[in-house]
Formats: sequence, C-alpha cells, structure tokens
Amino acid sequence: MNLKDYIPLVSALVIVLGWAVTYFFNLKLKAKETFLSRTENDIRNLLLHMIADLRGIREEKHHPTHLRKIKSFFEKYRSPSSHLYLSTSSLIIKQFNHFEEHYVLYQNNNSSEQLDNLYTSLSILEDSVNMKLNDYRQVLFKQYNWFYRVEKSPFIVRIYAELLKIVLQAFSALTLTALIIVFATLIEGGLYYSLFTMIQLNVELYFWPFRNQIYGYTLAIGFLWTLLHLLDWLMYSFKESPGSKNYTNKQIDYHKKNKSFLSLQITPLPANKEKEEAVENSANTNPIIN
Repeated sequence: MNLKDYIPLVSALVIVLGWAVTYFFNLKLKAKETFLSRTENDIRNLLLHMIADLRGIREEKHHPTHLRKIKSFFEKYRSPSSHLYLSTSSLIIKQFNHFEEHYVLYQNNNSSEQLDNLYTSLSILEDSVNMKLNDYRQVLFKQYNWFYRVEKSPFIVRIYAELLKIVLQAFSALTLTALIIVFATLIEGGLYYSLFTMIQLNVELYFWPFRNQIYGYTLAIGFLWTLLHLLDWLMYSFKESPGSKNYTNKQIDYHKKNKSFLSLQITPLPANKEKEEAVENSANTNPIIN
C-alpha cells in the first residue's frame, strides 16, 4: 500500500483521538466534581456530627446521662432520615451495624461482657470515623490549598497552573488512547501470526506494520504524562505547617504581649476526698461553665 492509502485511516484516527480526548476530559472533570461534592457532604452532614457524638459519649462521666447519650446515638443514626446510609464509606455503615447489634444485645442482657462488647464497638467506630474524617479533609484541603496558593500567586503563575491542569487532562486522555492502540496492535499481530500459522491466511494489517512508531510515541507520551504528574504533585504537596503544640517560653511571652486574654485565677484542688466528691457530684448534677 502507498502512503496515500493511509490518509483515510489517519483522518479517522485523528477524529477518534479528538473525540476520546474531549470525552475523557469531560468525564473525568464531572467525576472529580461529583467526588469532591460527595466528600464535602459526608464531612458536613455525617462525620463531624458522628465524631462529636462519639466523643461526647466517651467523655460523659455522669452514668445516667452517659446511657442516655448512647441511646440517643443509637436512635439518631439508625433512623431512615439519617445521613449514614447515604455515606460514601461502607466501612462506617458496617461498623455502626456492629454497634447496633451489640446495643440490642446489651438491652436484652446487660451483663459486663455485653457492656465490654458495646464499648469496644463504639471505640472501633470512633477510630474509623476519625480516620475517615482526616482522610476526607486531606482530599478537600489538597484542592483548597492549591486554589488558594494559585490565587495568591502572580498572574503568570496562575496562567501556568491552569494551563498545567488542562495539559495534564489532555495527556491523560492521550496516554489512555495510546495504550488502547498499543493493545490493539498486539492483538492484531497476535491474531495475524496465529491465523497465518494455522491456515496460511494472508490479511491486510493496519497497526502492526507501524508497531515501532506506535511504541515510540506511546513511550514519549507516557514520559510526558509522568513528568506532568510530577509537576502537579509538587504543586499539590505544598502544605502550611501548623507548628508544634509544645510551645516555647518565647512563643508564650510573644503572644501574651501582643494579644490580651482574660486572666484566670487558678484555685487549688480541695484538700480532702469528701470535698472532691462533693465538687464532682455538684458538677455532674448542675454543671456551670464560667
């Protein structure tokens, strides 16, 4: 075949590649928007409320109030209106079901063994919710940090950052298309040699004669795609450090000098045990926040 004979094939490939790049770009963008929206909804509507309720149960020392909080938690998240069952995390749903089972068993048989199982299920659920909350926050903050950093950057840097995103999406689609063509080339070559060996069938090949060029272009596109992902990762990896929670005397003196807070008088603890118990009972029955 002459080179002119491949013009229709090349034209068709260009059209298919253009369609594939556009489709992949739009599909991935829509999926990313949906993913971030669902992640934000999970944090706002479920995880923040659930972790606050679980910590409230664990930190409550007044026994009747403690049991009421467990019951309220049980009824709140098992109701049909609960956001739990629209959660993106099947792990949280399954572990809440474990808590639900242990709570029902404890209601029927309030033994120490059942109470241990109930508290263990609550502890495991709290750990999982806390882990998911941290993971989801990191996903969202990675996006927010990138946009905030870009908005604070000079105009040229903003153009570069937006252009990098567009080029990265385009190269992702090109890489996927190139891998599909490589896969089709290997299938075509394998089928040809299998048929030619078995039945001496001679057919016209479209991809296999250009396999070296296809492999070369695919490697080049893959290398550029990797390089662009590396640049993207370097931009996303920027994080503001919160610093250490162990403050130095210099930090304490600086902030005391620059910001005025209410000076509190620290009173010593009661001297004897009876006074301690009286204060604790009074706080449990009638807590006062100064």
